[in-house]
Amino acid sequence: MLILKVPKEDYFGNKIYNKPIVIKSIYCQKGITKLGIIVFTGIILFITIAVFILNRNDTLFNRIYTLISSRNGQKVNSKLETFNGQPINSCTRNTPFPIAPEFERALSLLDQRSGREERVNEVTKVTENVSIYFPALNVRNCLNIMYSDNMPNIDHVGAWFDSENSTPNDLIIKINSTYQNQHIDDLVMAMLLAHELVHVDQFNHSRVTPGVKWTCLDQESEAFIMQLKLLAILHPDEQTKLTKLMKSEYYYILGTLYDLWILQDKAYTICNESKDKNSLDQNSQNICFWQQMEPITKAYIQTIPGYQQSCKLF
Repeated sequence: MLILKVPKEDYFGNKIYNKPIVIKSIYCQKGITKLGIIVFTGIILFITIAVFILNRNDTLFNRIYTLISSRNGQKVNSKLETFNGQPINSCTRNTPFPIAPEFERALSLLDQRSGREERVNEVTKVTENVSIYFPALNVRNCLNIMYSDNMPNIDHVGAWFDSENSTPNDLIIKINSTYQNQHIDDLVMAMLLAHELVHVDQFNHSRVTPGVKWTCLDQESEAFIMQLKLLAILHPDEQTKLTKLMKSEYYYILGTLYDLWILQDKAYTICNESKDKNSLDQNSQNICFWQQMEPITKAYIQTIPGYQQSCKLF
């Protein structure tokens, strides 16, 4: 569920950081001799080749995604799209639901920017080309996205995945009907849908993990973190455009995400000031960053009245 920010003004004033989430490299530091640089580069090259050969499909994102998307300590096998040998995505529709053109464009943009890779389906043993960031895009035929007035009885709900009435073949995402004639920018619509697609993935996981409970706060936190990851990998010009739109005319739709975009500097500072920061490689620093963003995100969500109500945080 994506709840709108009220009031519409910027929580942080006029401050904005138009930069991607990139942890600075520790490799170039003063005092390292030319020979040291050559030796160090050779070691890094050797390790990189060894890791690639031993596990060429284990991308950095897979490692981070597995870390973030653990359900109560139970790891999801994101490579094979299964959990405990059961298929997570079981959409059997051969044709997609008819949806508005703006939703089609948003899904296509998400698919293009988030990337795909070849993975072996553990159940069918067939190699499939699947979405890396948003597994729900792998069941696109079953995404039933619509404008609707029938939203939860909570103030300022902008978008909602209707898990109660959804099935694996009918994954219902409702968008506030007031948006229908607003000609919302495609980047904004894509970011809006990205949040709900994470909830679709959570729904699919919950079907094959009976008895495992994931709190409302955990679910919302993961959805916002995945939006931040998407924002970080957009093209630089798209990133600049979207952060400006979120800050101004679309703050009422994506204001929480914009505020978290600013708060990312807290996570960066914590990792950068860590006493063992010099022993962390690039991957470890990125993992540190996302680990720190999780509690920061949860803490901020708890300050928003709509989420206090929907997640029963009183």
